[in-house]
Amino acid sequence: MIEKNKNNELSHLKGIYKECYSYGSVDEKLIRNICLNLIQYEKPDMYAVVNDEVYAFEHFEFDYYKNTNNGSSYHKEQSLEEYKIDEILHERKEFVSHKRIESDASIEYFINNFINIFLNHYKKIDSYKERIDEKCGARRKHLWFIAEIVSPMQCVGQTERGVELIHPLMFEEVYLNIKDLDQIEGLVFVNDGSFLIVPKRDYEKANRNYNTDDVKLELTNPKSYRSAHFINL
Repeated sequence: MIEKNKNNELSHLKGIYKECYSYGSVDEKLIRNICLNLIQYEKPDMYAVVNDEVYAFEHFEFDYYKNTNNGSSYHKEQSLEEYKIDEILHERKEFVSHKRIESDASIEYFINNFINIFLNHYKKIDSYKERIDEKCGARRKHLWFIAEIVSPMQCVGQTERGVELIHPLMFEEVYLNIKDLDQIEGLVFVNDGSFLIVPKRDYEKANRNYNTDDVKLELTNPKSYRSAHFINL
């Protein structure tokens, strides 16, 4: 699992926001009202009260590198290199590093990391609901997960439709693992500032039945979510 070091998840997400898309029909006015009324919280990370109903969001991160109990291989090496540079800069005013961080990125890690972290958070659903009950009382509640892909650049893939932003629900293995887990109402995928809203009723629409061999992982310039509806927030 990736270690996070953010004091305020809500400020972080607002700070990286660039654009928003959705699969299927969504109430754009409701989305705008939720965004305007979001409040930072803890377990779940944020919530908004709109029309006397509560919309709660738990945010987690994942990537496409090998993950162990000690964290992501890429971010572990990156943090170590940054620590070494900081140590050197204590003694020098200038320093040029030619260190190359090796990547073990793969679609397999992308899929497995998402499933494992998703299920780990899903096991905590009851505690999230209890926490919201404590704060908001007996209002109707809607719980969503925000899944952020952590990458030095946008995570894109070469698919049968060309180069595009990718998300876990494109893959059959992910879809089959989460399609019947109905205690959340949907997912919001975040890929370098691009937000993709996928209500649970549209999981099947977002799924392309891809296997690992169907997508070639690439890190490249910004692309868009193909076949998704753009939302002007």
